[in-house]
Parts: sequence; C-alpha cells; structure tokens
Amino acid sequence: MTLIIYFLISILVATCMFKFLLNSNNTSQYLDLYDYPNNRKIHNKKILKIGGIVILFSCLFVLFIYRLLNQEYILGINAGELDLIISGSFIFLGAILDDIIGINAPKKLFFQFISILILINSGYLFDLFNSYLFNVIVTTCLFILIINSMNLIDGIDGLSSSLFLLFSLFVILSNSYLDIFSSKYFIVCVIFFGSLLAFIIFNFPPATVFLGDTGSQLLGWIAAVFVINLSSNFILFSQKIYVLSIISLPFYDVFFVMIKRYLNFRGNLFDKIANIVKPDQNHIHHLLLFAGHTPLKSMLIITLFYLLCLCISIIPILFKSFYLQIFIIVLVLNILFRLFFERKVQIN
Repeated sequence: MTLIIYFLISILVATCMFKFLLNSNNTSQYLDLYDYPNNRKIHNKKILKIGGIVILFSCLFVLFIYRLLNQEYILGINAGELDLIISGSFIFLGAILDDIIGINAPKKLFFQFISILILINSGYLFDLFNSYLFNVIVTTCLFILIINSMNLIDGIDGLSSSLFLLFSLFVILSNSYLDIFSSKYFIVCVIFFGSLLAFIIFNFPPATVFLGDTGSQLLGWIAAVFVINLSSNFILFSQKIYVLSIISLPFYDVFFVMIKRYLNFRGNLFDKIANIVKPDQNHIHHLLLFAGHTPLKSMLIITLFYLLCLCISIIPILFKSFYLQIFIIVLVLNILFRLFFERKVQIN
C-alpha cells in the first residue's frame, strides 16, 4: 500500500511541475530550454525540453518526503550509492550544458567518460575476458553506446520514454527472479516510475514536452548501469552477452547506424571514425517515417517490436537457460526489422 501511495504522489508532483512550467510565461526567461525545429526534426514549432529535469527533481522531492516521513537520515548513503550519485551527476552536468548552451560530441563524451570511469572504479565491469584492460575498454564502449542509444533514438514523440517504460517493467520482473538489487531500492524505482508516467502523458504524440539531452542521457545511463550490473550475476560468456538483448532495439539501432556511417563514408581511417558520431537520418524511426508511417504509428510499431524482444528476452531469466540462443534470436530479429524498413524506403 505504501508503494502505491508514493507512486501516486510522484505522478501528482511531476504532473504539477510540468503544468506549472508549461503555463509559466517566464519558463525560458533565463534559460533557453527549447528544442527548435530544423531539417532533421519532425516538429514544426519550439517545444520545451525539460522532461529529464522535471523527472529528476520530482523524484528527489518525493524521495526527500519519504525519508523525512520515515525518519530516515536524509543524506544517509553508502560508498556504492555515493559513486552512483557522483557518476550520474557528471552525466547530468554534461547533458544540461548541452540543453542550455549546446556542446559538441567530444565535450559530451568527456563528461560521459568521467562518469563511466567512476562506475568502473566502483566495480561496474562487463567482465568478458581475462584481460582487465580489455574488459575496461569493452565496458567503456558499452556504456557509451547504451547511454547515447536512448538519446539518439529519441526522435519521435513518446518513443524513448515508452521504450524505457518497457525496460523498467522488465527490470522489476527480472529482479523478482534474480534479486539483482536490494528491496530497499524499490521505493526509488516506484517514485521514478510514477514520474516517468507523468512525463509520458505530456510527451505522447503530439508532445508538449521533450526529454531533452538531460532526460535521454539519464535514461540511457540508468539502463547501462542495470545491464552491466545484471551481467555480473552471470559467469559464462554466452550469459553475459545475452544481457544486450534486454536493451536490444535502442542498442542495436545506434550500433547499426555507426557501422553504416563508417562503411559509407569515403576517406581515411581517422575521417571514417570521426564520421560515426555525425548526425544523420538513418535511425530506425527515420526509416519508418520515410516508409510512409505517421510519427504516432512509427512510435507504436517500434514500441511493440521492442516489447516482443523483451518477451523473448525474459525466457533465460525464467528458465535459467537458452542464453546464447535468445541472444542470437533477438539480434537476428533486430537485423530483419531494420532491413525490412530499409527495403520499404527503397521501394518508396
């Protein structure tokens, strides 16, 4: 009952914050927190990109109330939690700077690198091989891909938040079987879940609020932390790479796009590598739009496909088997899904 109460409180608090900022004429008096239309975006008017900021601060506010009412020490955290807070703060700082003044990819990566190194030092490692250095490199690359995947796929109203909502449900379900994190964190999950649902109300097509870089990077960071943490519950190589299936659609989308940018760019090796971070219109949501689907229909198709991938991905959690098989099945499905719409774009 307590969890339900705080779930509803978090929805109410976040909704009130969104309504206040949307109705305030002074929202951008000091900070220009708007996403402006351009030739790469589907909206034709400026829209507030405060979703991530409101989600974060509404969660902190409700969590503060919870600790106060339960007579818990407000700043009572352990060393591991402190590392997570510091790491997340660097993600937040880099993303909020991008939302306010706009920073280029290398500067965003700088903040992400610091955040990732803090986590690796704290023990978050994708331990695939015997070499610690190689594992650090793989972990860093994996963190960067997952963090930015939620950012780069956030190109249609409601898409990134809907995908993360499904991801969150998977986390809650899988935790009941694997005991990935302590039950004391359930209140944090419930509060965050409520704030995210409030955001989706305003972000559902046609959106009145966007996540912004702050929101999409924080969602990606949370997803990356869970995926790396989940991998530590497994021993075998096949079990560890299976965890990629959980974040499959956004992860494979950015992975495939980067490969395509590298292969299609003509130039020397350095230029080809530099080109993989340059924006284009090859993400899966672009393909569906170019194939003739409306933004709403595109969002629903992608979300339902990701739901299918998650339903398949839960099998190893339930049966403690079929890790490699499920990894391959989900990977092939994502390849076929992309090829199908690439073909449709070519036909059109």
